Amino acid sequence: MHTGRLKNAVEMRDAGRLEESLRELEAAESVTPDPVERAMVVLNQSAVLARMGRVEEAQARTRRAASLSPAPEVQCNALHSRAAGLAIAGHLDSALVEFERVLREYPGVLRSEAYAFLYEDVQVRRGLLLTQLNRYEAARKVLEECSSFDLSADERWKVLYNLGRCYFNLKDPGRAKQTFLEFLGREDQADPTHVASAHFLLGTIYYNEGAGAKALLEFEWLLPRAEQVGMPTSLLYTWLAKTHRMLRNKPEAERYEAMAKAAHR
Repeated sequence: MHTGRLKNAVEMRDAGRLEESLRELEAAESVTPDPVERAMVVLNQSAVLARMGRVEEAQARTRRAASLSPAPEVQCNALHSRAAGLAIAGHLDSALVEFERVLREYPGVLRSEAYAFLYEDVQVRRGLLLTQLNRYEAARKVLEECSSFDLSADERWKVLYNLGRCYFNLKDPGRAKQTFLEFLGREDQADPTHVASAHFLLGTIYYNEGAGAKALLEFEWLLPRAEQVGMPTSLLYTWLAKTHRMLRNKPEAERYEAMAKAAHR
């Protein structure tokens, strides 16, 4: 395998230069005679195509890679690639089944030092999928393990946010609050939609604790950003009204109640 070309392709991919990365990987394939190494190059092509939104082409490359070698590391990576493609296409249940097959069928590959990163990636993806599917107890166990991994910043914030959601939905407000506060400590690096959701859920936790002033800070932070992140303003007005009533601020409570009613019309 032409390692220089592969290195260049990975750097281009990570820099968002996907078309260039794909061309470099296709060139690398043409000078890679070893079937295992060639399969890995094709799987890298599949990953780039998936990031470009060309899911069907990505899955076709995954199937071709799997046909090049029966080696366990190739078949493990191909199954992982198939699962990732299903998740991108929105087939969440099917993607979860395939990721669980990776764990069940290729424990030897995943335990090896060379593929420890793949085990961690499978677990992160499983945790996020389980949360999306509202399977919060199963997700909590996986995401708690993931929080100990040496993750990229983007993955770390996704894990923290979704772990907070799990605690919240499992009626564990103490751990939910602690997790959301840790997540919001670096909110500039996280998805704005996740940041808004964390502020909102944290506000409801403070409200239920009787900490009206803290709840108000969270809801007021959200107020100018609600529409931008797709949060219903009527919901936010309702919580602002409730919080002002808790704080015995009747004029503001009535103002937000009227705004909530108007937003529902």
